[in-house]
Order: sequence, then C-alpha cells, then structure tokens
Amino acid sequence: MDKLNLIALILNAVFLGVNVWLLIRHRRKDRAPVTTSTREDRIERVVAEYMHLVTSHVDTGVHALIVAGVKGLHTSDEIGDAISRIADRTGTHPLVGDARRLAPASLKDFFADLTVLGPVTIGEKEALAKVRSTSGYRGPDESFGQGRQV
Repeated sequence: MDKLNLIALILNAVFLGVNVWLLIRHRRKDRAPVTTSTREDRIERVVAEYMHLVTSHVDTGVHALIVAGVKGLHTSDEIGDAISRIADRTGTHPLVGDARRLAPASLKDFFADLTVLGPVTIGEKEALAKVRSTSGYRGPDESFGQGRQV
C-alpha cells in the first residue's frame, strides 16, 4: 500500500506541475495583446510622460522627449504628432535650435542616434550632422512643420 500511495503522490505532483505550467502559459498569451498598442496609445503615452516631466519641473527638451519614450514610437510621423501635441499643450516647442528645423520625415533617424545617460543627452550634435547630410535640415528660416510666415 505504501508504494501505491507514493505513486499516486508522484502522479499528483506531476499533474499539478503541468497544470500550473499551462496556466502560466495561457496567462502570458492573454497578456500579449495588451502590450502591443495602437498608434494613438503610443503617442499619448509619450505626450503624457513628457507633460509629467515638464509640469513637475524635472526636464524639458530633447532629453525629456527621450526619457518620455519618443524612441519607442514607430515612425517619424508618430514622433511629429507627439511633438505637435506637446507644443499645443505646453505652448512651447520641445525641440530648440537646429533640432527644431529638422524635416518631419527625419525625426525617427535623429532620435535613433541619441542616448540618454543620466541628465546628459549623448550624440545630439552627431545626429544633427548626420541628418543634415541626408538633407533633413530645412535651413535657419523655417521651423518644424511650417514654413516661414511673412
């Protein structure tokens, strides 16, 4: 009788382990669609995080955009939409200087070359030079998204 109890205990442990493994696997499958987000969700997440950084007086500009997750946006159009929404909500453009004059189509390439290390943005000048060489630079008299107004 002892052998029979031991075999039953082992089989119960095996079945319990398999059921737990299947449950975990099933829950991971259910969670996967939640992590993939729509274009609108991605943009709003970046805008909300940037607004939090700005309103709490933590950070602004290119550094804050990267910290807010702008590199996670999929296209230059998404980045441009996020920057436009941020400019509408704050009243100021988050990009300054030469970065503000980038063509909207080159924003993804610009941010892809940047790195944040603590409070420092690394590679901004190099990224600007690279984008300029690929003709993403509009010139000193035009700003992001619109021509010079007379």
